[in-house]
Amino acid sequence: METSIALTQLSPAPALGDLGDPWAWFRVSIWRSGSASVAVLPGEAATPEAISSEHERKALIELVRHFAVHGLSWTAGDCAKISLATEATAIRFLDALPAAKAPPKISPDGEGGLMLVWEAPGGPLLVTVDDLRLHTVISATTPNAEYLSDSAFNSPEIPRRILDAIPAR
Repeated sequence: METSIALTQLSPAPALGDLGDPWAWFRVSIWRSGSASVAVLPGEAATPEAISSEHERKALIELVRHFAVHGLSWTAGDCAKISLATEATAIRFLDALPAAKAPPKISPDGEGGLMLVWEAPGGPLLVTVDDLRLHTVISATTPNAEYLSDSAFNSPEIPRRILDAIPAR
């Protein structure tokens, strides 16, 4: 027998402005089962790591929504918001990010876009979501920087070249 875990979202998570405990909106159920695994995401077993990954994904999505509504204050009185198209594209991108990949650090770019940054072994990976387009630099800030052609992100899957550059957890 194996221990199975299920993650249930009780209601929509609050916006970051109303934080409290963002994980209070989830219920984790644990039980003994004869089955090998219980899916928490399509194709993934409900391991503690998968649940942790899903919590991180939900928190990043809430932060993206916060940046669209409230922005991020770089200086007194100025808030850098992301555009609604950037918000939708960034959420699709984060939804498509496999649990085995590391989550990015995110920040508005000050011009309506959203920067996603990963610390990769060969140098930082930078993906800027600008409305419906992805601007990508692999090994940014290094002499080996590789600038990928801008691409529209209109599919449910992250382009293979970008996905391969995202470091594993």
